[in-house]
Amino acid sequence: MKLLILCVDRDNDLGEKIDIHGPIIGRSENLKTAMKFGLKDPEDSDFNTIFDAIKTYDELKEQGKDVEIATITGDKNVGIKSDEIISEQLETILLKTKSEKVVLISDGAEDEHIIPIINSMIPILSVKRVIIKQNEKLEGTYYMIIDFLKQIFTNQKLSKLILGVPAVMLMLYALLGISGWRIMLGAIAIYLFIKAFRLEEYIYSILNEMHRALTEGKISFFLYIVAITVILIGIANGYNSIRIMPTTNFIDTIAMFLKSSIFIFYASFLLSLVGKLLCIEKNRKKIVRISTFGTLGFSISFVLYATCELLLKPEIGLSFFIFSVAFGAFLMTSILIFEKKI
Repeated sequence: MKLLILCVDRDNDLGEKIDIHGPIIGRSENLKTAMKFGLKDPEDSDFNTIFDAIKTYDELKEQGKDVEIATITGDKNVGIKSDEIISEQLETILLKTKSEKVVLISDGAEDEHIIPIINSMIPILSVKRVIIKQNEKLEGTYYMIIDFLKQIFTNQKLSKLILGVPAVMLMLYALLGISGWRIMLGAIAIYLFIKAFRLEEYIYSILNEMHRALTEGKISFFLYIVAITVILIGIANGYNSIRIMPTTNFIDTIAMFLKSSIFIFYASFLLSLVGKLLCIEKNRKKIVRISTFGTLGFSISFVLYATCELLLKPEIGLSFFIFSVAFGAFLMTSILIFEKKI
């Protein structure tokens, strides 16, 4: 079995620095190249790699192995162009040497990117990495960072998360100053809330419904947009209410926010239900089902309002709260009975 000791200079330092291009075949040619390159740039790792390949060649020769040595060079524009050149040079070497297996001598992770190319043409028996000891960890870290950056720029999901999110944050800060940080934190909190409670499918269904309403030119799309606007009005109304509160008690703050905005949120919910009604085909059961949701929403809103009123004004007693619960239960019982009869 004939072995090929193969050196790879993927970024073509040999060609750029001493104007020698691959393939370089034979011990004497590789030794001349290594000495010339060493005198030109003794700190380059390719210099060490070629000498290590010659050393490996000599050791295998002493063991009686049938062995040949060669160096191939790529291009300074590392990528498709350099790999194409390397592939052509390796094909030339294999035709001349008739080698059956390869021992790859590498100076790091960059050159090892071409292992699949070599494997497609000839089996690799062994890979030996030659790195100056004090630089081994540094070089390994460097190539890990380079690979990670390549992934960021080529993978759309990663680029949106790692580049897109900070870009939006910086733009908000540039436009709004300190207030931009509050918006950022609020957006992150909403995102984490959606992820924590697995609300993605529900959000996607709403977006798909809005897209369908828009493309089909229905008035329901207009109602959806109005519903979103009403939600924002509800949030603003609740926020303004808690700003003027004399107390900083957490429970009272939440109660005041809900009391000021709960029926506005219900109005938004009702608008979205009307939009949904306009989207669906005429189906009596579906219409009644949506009406049930509307009644449920009102019952919950009424009970929450009464609860907030009780928390903020305990002196009013439980009568209004009990009435709200009884009234809500009556409404829900009535609509459910009606739904079963349909």
